[in-house]
Amino acid sequence: MRKADPSLLERMDVRAALETEISSAQRDLLPVQVGDLAAENHLDEVAQIIDTRAKEGNVGTEAAPVLAASKWRHGRRPVAAIPLPERVLYRSAARLLDAGLAKERGKGDFSSFTSAPVENGDDFVIVTDLANFYSSIQIDRLSRVLLSRTGEWSTINWLNDFLHGISPDVGGLPQGSTVSDRLADTYADTLLRRLRRRGLSVWRYSDDFRIGASSYQNAINSLEIFDEEVRSMGLFVNERKTYVMSRDRYVESRGRQHAFLTEAWEQKREELTTVDFYSFEVHEPADISVFCGVALDEMDAWAKDIAHNRDNDQIPQPVRLDLGLALAVVTIAKDPAALVYISDLLLMEPQMAHQVADYLYVMSETHAKAVDNTVIQIIKNASLSKWTSLWLCHGLSNPASEHASLPWGSDDINPEVRDWIRTLTWHNDAVVSSHATWALAINGALTKEDWIRLNSKQGPYSQQYTAATLGKLRNTNKENNDSGDQFDAIVRKWAQSL
Repeated sequence: MRKADPSLLERMDVRAALETEISSAQRDLLPVQVGDLAAENHLDEVAQIIDTRAKEGNVGTEAAPVLAASKWRHGRRPVAAIPLPERVLYRSAARLLDAGLAKERGKGDFSSFTSAPVENGDDFVIVTDLANFYSSIQIDRLSRVLLSRTGEWSTINWLNDFLHGISPDVGGLPQGSTVSDRLADTYADTLLRRLRRRGLSVWRYSDDFRIGASSYQNAINSLEIFDEEVRSMGLFVNERKTYVMSRDRYVESRGRQHAFLTEAWEQKREELTTVDFYSFEVHEPADISVFCGVALDEMDAWAKDIAHNRDNDQIPQPVRLDLGLALAVVTIAKDPAALVYISDLLLMEPQMAHQVADYLYVMSETHAKAVDNTVIQIIKNASLSKWTSLWLCHGLSNPASEHASLPWGSDDINPEVRDWIRTLTWHNDAVVSSHATWALAINGALTKEDWIRLNSKQGPYSQQYTAATLGKLRNTNKENNDSGDQFDAIVRKWAQSL
């Protein structure tokens, strides 16, 4: 990527963007990177390093690795694994456009969105969304929209180069960033305004749309207008998830969102969260043990149900969503009783990989051997994707785990688990191999050969893990093997301190 314009860099608040990025990065698509963790206590120093790299044109020079994350309903979404320096500059530049961007999504926005057609009194409702929304947004088209809303030519020109540089193959906006969310929402807002100018009663949340109509024929006509406008912006309607519903049927379908397997969970669930149904931000109650028991009962009811329906799983989507909330409660309570459900959860609900990993991460502090046994069961019973394997490595990477806290020189991790992780260090995907090597390092199982293998990989993502694992490598002169990069040195010293 070419050097950033000095006048543009002067306007960027890299330090503030760094702090925000570390504190607000999305945690459900990819694990937190070691670079983020190492930078937490060195904000001023890291901000200066990023600023210098930008001036030299040494940020965003390579495409970001992309993994396919499982979605809650259907299919997968491409997620870009962007290192911290690139994410910080991405956020810094977007902040200069803030006044012209769509507002950030609120916690209650989804519920308001789904209820809007009912409150509007429409007799028919079209439920639809956009296919592959983020990756379908053409950067040049987005740039024109941003320019018309902000007039920030130099900033938009830099963003254009940056986005083309990190996503040359996938294209579009990189998923997994709240910055991309706002840019995508801004583009979708343009579509929304066009639809309303053509007389449609339409509402939007992210790439989901609801269109109200007075009759079935009016709904069909509205769909034609919707398709025309979507295509005019280079986007595509998701035909598989588009349908027309009567008002009564739509209201009934919204009621089915609140489905439960046990009466106790139904009674307790609303006390756990004050946000919309599709959020998992748990508000920890004072009597967590009571809630944990109720959550475990809900998970047990699910396990009994799928035991008889593995090949014809008819569990409604709301129940699947609530499983994530139930597991979050058990994770807060640090209760090992849910370990018996983990293998089936990951097999039947792969989109819960990050929540499963968070639970294993916490349980490794007190039940490391039980976690090992659970992982063995998982790798024997399921064909794991790169994304799922990545999250399992994260679950096995807790510096406070029982394995990690053993005396220097101990290697207490189960040999089957260790060998499985080591197999992943040979993976050609830089993200998977990086996290696998880090998992070996945390568990005291890293060898010089493992580190050399990671060090041979090219790219800024694996570079931070090369530095971190060097910090955990035994019997090695770390300074002699250091890359000489200032940020790498911060990461290495952080890893050594664990």
